[in-house]
Amino acid sequence: MVILIVLGLLYNGTFKSGFEDGRIASVLAQIGIGYFFAALIVIYFASFRSRIIWLVSILLAFGIIPLFIPVPGFGSGVLTPKGSINSFIDQLFLPGKLIYGNHDPEGILCSLSATGVTLMGTIAGNILRKRKTTDWQKIGYLAATGVGLIVLALLFSSFYPIIKKAWTSTFNLLTGGVGFLLIAFFYLIIDHWGFRKWAFYFKDMNYLNELYGHKWSSACKLLFQLALRLEKQMGITDY
Repeated sequence: MVILIVLGLLYNGTFKSGFEDGRIASVLAQIGIGYFFAALIVIYFASFRSRIIWLVSILLAFGIIPLFIPVPGFGSGVLTPKGSINSFIDQLFLPGKLIYGNHDPEGILCSLSATGVTLMGTIAGNILRKRKTTDWQKIGYLAATGVGLIVLALLFSSFYPIIKKAWTSTFNLLTGGVGFLLIAFFYLIIDHWGFRKWAFYFKDMNYLNELYGHKWSSACKLLFQLALRLEKQMGITDY
């Protein structure tokens, strides 16, 4: 976690511009924080049931906090860049500048909320590692979980919007659901059917190097455009 936070500071140029004027939050820091707390849960609560309880608790907590805790001058349940509890806490406790002035999509609550979707990844890993289940059973469990999470996200979005920059619990549910479906699809193609040659590009690929070392590659641009279109279709909002 500490290494990723420091790398994020380096990437933001915070050491050069100073901590008062530099940005502290970063995608790398969010990844590190999410993985850190998810790892603690996995290490100290090894049972599958315990992880489910933790996941549900995290999703509920980050639903209750923005919807019911009042923000001075705005009240509770205000999900705007100025009035959200995320923005209030970041302005109060997060040093340095926020990327959008009054809020940061990788701020304190957003980074802690990312623990939820990270825990979903450990659950997917549990499904894949079960030796007693067949390939088709694994694919079925992954696909069913993915569809279920997406349906829940869309149902709850009627009163708790899917907001990427606030990392709402509905956003966790939606992205987690899409992730489960993608894992099911690639497990079917690569592991079950054995079509591996097409995926040579991903072999030994370092995610962080691809994200930051080749940030504007044509492949990344294409994926980014596809993600934006998918967001609009599924009702994901910035704020």
